[in-house]
Amino acid sequence: MNDKKLQAKDFITIGIFTALLFVVEFACGILGFIHPSLWHPMW
Repeated sequence: MNDKKLQAKDFITIGIFTALLFVVEFACGILGFIHPSLWHPMW
């Protein structure tokens, strides 16, 4: 690993983690929208 350039596999890895983070955030948002008691403890 002497070269410090970004290669295709690096961009693929970044894309996978970005998509995974988006899915997790989207799922948490949907659950919070459907079940407000999950994100509002006073209810």
